[in-house]
This record gives sequence, C-alpha cells and structure tokens, in this order.
Amino acid sequence: MFRKLFKGKDKPTALDREIAELAAELGVAQKDKGVAPGVAPGVARDLLRSLMMRQADLLVRTDEGRGAAVLYEFAARLSGQSVSEALGQGDKHSLLQRGYALMGSGQLDAAKTALEAASSRYPEHHRVHACLAAVLEALGQEDEALSVMQRFYTRKPVKLKAATHSAETAPTLMCFYGYEGTRYKLASNGDGSFQKFRRGGHFMLRYLLDKTKFNIHHFTVSDGNLDTYTAPTPCNLILNTVADPDVELASLQTIQAFIDRTPDVPVLNRPDRVIETTRDRNYERLNAIDGIRFPMTRRFTRDARDDQALAAYVENMGYSYPLIIRETGTHTAVSTELVHDRNGLASYFSNSSGDSFYAIEFVENASQAGHYTKMRFFYVDGVMYPVVHHIDEVWNVHGSNRKTFMATHSWMLEKEQQFLANPRAVIGDENYERLQSLYELIGLDFFGVDFTLLPDGTILIFELNPAMRHSFVHARTFSYMTIPLQRISNAFEAMVRARASGG
Repeated sequence: MFRKLFKGKDKPTALDREIAELAAELGVAQKDKGVAPGVAPGVARDLLRSLMMRQADLLVRTDEGRGAAVLYEFAARLSGQSVSEALGQGDKHSLLQRGYALMGSGQLDAAKTALEAASSRYPEHHRVHACLAAVLEALGQEDEALSVMQRFYTRKPVKLKAATHSAETAPTLMCFYGYEGTRYKLASNGDGSFQKFRRGGHFMLRYLLDKTKFNIHHFTVSDGNLDTYTAPTPCNLILNTVADPDVELASLQTIQAFIDRTPDVPVLNRPDRVIETTRDRNYERLNAIDGIRFPMTRRFTRDARDDQALAAYVENMGYSYPLIIRETGTHTAVSTELVHDRNGLASYFSNSSGDSFYAIEFVENASQAGHYTKMRFFYVDGVMYPVVHHIDEVWNVHGSNRKTFMATHSWMLEKEQQFLANPRAVIGDENYERLQSLYELIGLDFFGVDFTLLPDGTILIFELNPAMRHSFVHARTFSYMTIPLQRISNAFEAMVRARASGG
C-alpha cells in the first residue's frame, strides 16, 4: 500500500515507524525480508500525500474546487512532484472530475493540467475538449484553444443523440454548427464560480426544440471536415443553426455546398439566405421598402491606418456625429459605442483589438418624455410572434433594464403586456403588414427583427438576423412573458416536425 523510498542514508522517522507498525497491526502491510513491517523513509509522507489527493478528489466531487486546488498543490510538494505531475495522475474519471471542478472554481492553471491529461485519455469526449478550450481562452492562449477544438472536430465532427423514446420512428435531423469564429469561453456565475459557454455565430436550440423527441446528428463544421461527408440515412431535415455571417461565413458557405450536394433533403434556414443578413446588406435591402428605415451602415477594416486616419475615413463615408461604432460579429452591445466627435472615434479604435467594424448612422428616436423603445418579433415559418417591448432612458436598449428601470414604472410593464397580447393594436395595421412582408424578402424560416417607431410612423429597424437568442430567463421574474415565449417554442418545434415529415 505504501511506497518505500530509500534515498542514500535516509532513515525512517519515528512517525514512519509508528505508521508502519500500525499498518501491520491492521493487516495493510506485510513483513518484508529482514525489514520491519512496512518501515521505510518517507512512509508517513507518502500516506499524507495519498490522503490529501483523495480528500482533494472528494472536494472536487462536491464542487469545492478552491479547497481541492490547495490540497493538490500540498500533496504535490510533499511528494517532490510538480503540481502538473500530481494532477495528471489517476484514473480517467478522476481526471475529468478534477478538471471540471478546478475550472468551475477559477483555478485555471490547475484546471488546464487536469483537462489536458483527461483529453489525452478521452480523445473523443467533447465536453472535456470544450472545457479545455474555454480555460485556454481565459488564460489568453487563443490560438492553442482554437487548435484544440479544430483537431477534435476533424476527428469527431458528428455527435449523435437519439430520441429518448421511439427512436426507431422519431424524425432524424442533421443539425449544423460552425467553429470558425465561434469560441468556448468561461463566464462568471457571480458567486465565485465559472462555467463554459459557446459564444458567437449561432442561434440557440435549448428553448426552441425538445431534442429528446428527435434523432439528431450534431455536425460541427471545421477545417474541411464536411467536404466528403454524406448525409445519414435516413435524414428528414437539415437544420442550420449557424446564424451570423460576420462570424461564420466560411462555415455557411461550406454547409451550403453540402446542401447543394444533398438536394432531396429539406432545409431549415438556408445558409445562402443567412449570408444576406449582415448589417450592411440589410441597409442596402431594407431601405427599399416604403415606410421602413434602416440606418446607413458601412463595413470597413483598419487597413494599416492609424486611429486618427481611420476616424477621418469614417467621416468621409458620409457620417456625421454622433454615430454608432461596433466590431463586426458582436452582439448584445459588446463593443458597441456611441461616439460624438473625431477624438472619441479615434479613442474607440485605440481601445479596440478588432480589425473589422461597422459604422452605423445614429437616428434619434427618443420620445418627448426622453424614453427609447425597442420591440422584437420572431418570425417562425412565416408567422410573426411578439417577444419584447423594452422601454429605457438610454439609447442602447437591452432587456436587463426590465428589473432595474421598467419594473419601477408600471405603465411600461403594461405596455409590454399589451404588445405581447396584441402587437397589431400597438404598432398599427399598416406597420404590422410592412413587417410581415419582410418574411418573403429575407427568405428564412427563423429570424428576428428589432425595431421602434419614429414620430412620423416610420419603422426604424435596428437589427434583423437569425442570431437572436430565445430564452425564458426574464420570464422567471416577469411571468406574463411565459405564454408568449412558449408559443414561439411550440411554433418552432411544430415547424421542424412538419418539415421533417414533408409538410
């Protein structure tokens, strides 16, 4: 049970002897040729190291990663090992548990070591590789993180999840993802713990589809792994979740080529239609519709210009201040800023690590009371479903304000409830029909539009794409949102089932 270490003239300590004798008494050590029962220099140290490793593994399993990390380091030093050597030892299950718990508690260097060891033991285990990539991203090792997932998806691009019940008769879907600009990252839970998440480029199926009712081949496109792949048999529907051409253009093009080679399988959200939903293309297309305005939006890159020269370049495109600037491929106000002069614009570029940007015309849309409004529809199979009616006192309206601002003004919550119950009555028949007409132009089965109404009744569209997230997070606090959101989930699943059955 105990490792015997003979190092030169080292002699057993009194504690070594006491532990060895007790071990013999309990039957866990045997007399060795001419050597006292189990007595060896360092036997006490070995026992303490072993107990610490076991205790750390127990702490890991109860989500106490911080305490576990300390014990792992303690045990490593006792045995004269590096922490990496200590963490890389053990069975596969222990390595997984260590890696997940250490990542969850923010012990990133230790988590990296355990996850690297686990990934070598589990070369086809998606979660361990995704967690390792998230940890590497958090440590600033972005290239290595990307390489981890690209190598994984080259080996194992498909993950099959069978329906929980009646898998033999359940529809079979081929669900596409991309890993070009998408990344696994770590997010803080606000309580000192962390979790991985996938950021960028897709719409989320979690609340749109009960995946236990379908046989789903999840395919992640990366580095040419789709070029020679053929669809599973049977395949009732191709479901493309890649939603942002600024982030996953190559993936969309690759998936479209696959679809062209598989003409007999119906497709939900064709990639060639998704590619047309960039902000600059929306500006070019949507302003042609009477009664709709999409702010002037231009895409540009740094092209070796310094910050002041880049600011002047934007001005020369026809913009006046204030204007909105953002990095391409970002959402939820990440990287978005309203700048008021050239110095502010140059400062934005100075603080940005991006290389590609959108300049967006700022159209003042505050009410006389100084409030800004943003409404959203989801389009599911050609039908519009109301999602939110935000009101805020800042121009960049987002849902997090519902608790902090809207909740203190009962009329705002009532307005949102009116919109969710009867959006046509809130925005008017004419505007409702204008927005309805977007379905034919956009040509997607699922997408969202954010907009407000200007004083003259014009629809000002902020954003239109399939990358908008559908979730019930805000409904946990504001229960009136639950039924309207559930209608969207029901409609999406009904659409998938109908398309998969040839409807």
